[in-house]
Amino acid sequence: MSNLRFFYSKVKLHWGFTVRAKGATAAQTAMIFPPPTSIVGAFAYPLARLLGLPEGQIKGKKGRERAVITPLFECFVKSTKGASAGLDPGSRTGLTTYMEVTRIIGLVYKTGGQVSDALKAPLREAIPLIMPVQPVGSTYAPNSILHIGALIDVEELAKCLGVSVGEVDDYGLKSCYGVSRLGSKEGLVSVLEADYGEPEYAEGDINTIGYVPASLASKKVPELFTSIYLYDLDYRLTEYIILGGRLSSQTLITPPPRLPGTTLTLTSGSKAFYLKAHEDLKVVSVVK
Repeated sequence: MSNLRFFYSKVKLHWGFTVRAKGATAAQTAMIFPPPTSIVGAFAYPLARLLGLPEGQIKGKKGRERAVITPLFECFVKSTKGASAGLDPGSRTGLTTYMEVTRIIGLVYKTGGQVSDALKAPLREAIPLIMPVQPVGSTYAPNSILHIGALIDVEELAKCLGVSVGEVDDYGLKSCYGVSRLGSKEGLVSVLEADYGEPEYAEGDINTIGYVPASLASKKVPELFTSIYLYDLDYRLTEYIILGGRLSSQTLITPPPRLPGTTLTLTSGSKAFYLKAHEDLKVVSVVK
């Protein structure tokens, strides 16, 4: 039996979602789809609760880049081989991003994080820092139906979490039904369908409604696809391609058409993993 497991949920969004980028505080970009890390987080939260695992303390690192994820979530991210999301062809609504100009109280942070330093700052220097303008974005998708999936090495995950593979398998399906949000805590969803198990895979020509890393596939019908940019599992801004309907762009995705045949050709070494009962959504990854 393979160590790979496929976590799958079909969800309906209540209003949309907000993505919080690693390392960012005030300014927040808007991403048209939940990135792979948000997909992993959607499954990680219920599974961790079912296993009775605490999140743990965030430990800072030296330098500008600091750890901003918990040790528990780091186990999930490191054991994940790929993740994807796609808009259901039958969804009555799509997804669109928006950015709002927002003022925040920023003086304390701009002066090193100490209130005493903020109070001592000269007034003329302090005024521009008190209420800086920052763009804050979210994605609106009321009643949109998404398919989300994550490909995880269950043995690697279990070892990192300090549990058995059997325990993860016992709670795997329950965790897929237990997905309650995408992105930050306000991005509530309702699960319509869920599945969990050892995946099958395809090579060569495929069709999928989920986003695919642009480096792992070529488009057979370019006009059907839209390029989008999301944070990958290493928190790098990466180009993905997604099947969309008419008018789709980087800030607007409409439901994709139902197409016979294949629309993508995978690069050498790439595989598309899926569950047989839900083969519309495939996760493309390079897994030996």
